[in-house]
Amino acid sequence: MRGRGSSTMTSSTRSNVQLGTQPKNRRSTPAGGDSIYAEESERLMEQQNNDTVNLLSEQVEKLKHISLDIKRGISEDQKLLNNMDEDFGSTQGFMAGTLGRLNTMLTSGSSKHMCYLAGFIFCFFMIVYWMMRK
Repeated sequence: MRGRGSSTMTSSTRSNVQLGTQPKNRRSTPAGGDSIYAEESERLMEQQNNDTVNLLSEQVEKLKHISLDIKRGISEDQKLLNNMDEDFGSTQGFMAGTLGRLNTMLTSGSSKHMCYLAGFIFCFFMIVYWMMRK
């Protein structure tokens, strides 16, 4: 049985053999650590940073596409609202003209015109009722 001090393998060589790696030349850094481990650690951190940057750039690209889709939707809705505003404006003008003519007809006091008005209102409500049933 050999003693600890008489072993031909050092502890770092044993750990490399157990892990299946080859021993590498080690240089000491000014801080006293091994430069190989520092380089490996730096490489791993750089790889993690690159992966994170790639992930963030993909997410930013997705958000960009989403915001552009939202912008397109808003502009289409704005056009629709502008068209509706124009339609309601023209309808308002038409209704104002119609009410003006009805007011003129009512102030004239003719009973013939009152019968026409009552018939028109009755027909209008019958058409609306018929459309609602279908």
